[in-house]
Amino acid sequence: MSKRRFHRMALFLLLMIVFATLSAVVHAEPAPNPTTGDPGLSGTPQSLVDFLVKILRWGSALGGLIVAGAYMLNGYRLAIAHDPRKRAEASEALISTTIGAVVAFAAYGIAGVLHGLVAGG
Repeated sequence: MSKRRFHRMALFLLLMIVFATLSAVVHAEPAPNPTTGDPGLSGTPQSLVDFLVKILRWGSALGGLIVAGAYMLNGYRLAIAHDPRKRAEASEALISTTIGAVVAFAAYGIAGVLHGLVAGG
């Protein structure tokens, strides 16, 4: 295994651990409500901050689905590509998907921290 491939594997595993930890920490406070489909805050938002957090939770749930779909699509493109240029394009798309996922979920995590600071809880 080449050094470059090893580094990519290590980065991928590290990102998976970060995502798993982030999702466990961020979603630990309010439990999702499976009967209403609410991914976080149950009931009516009490303030603008609660409303924005609720929108952010719905957006992150949708973003998670989009990221998963992008990983599957680009992984498939990488698996079936025989041309080196197409393999490079698929690899670049996977890297872009990873960067987008990090930005989206980091924004969600930062917003959760800010909500805790503003709401006092």
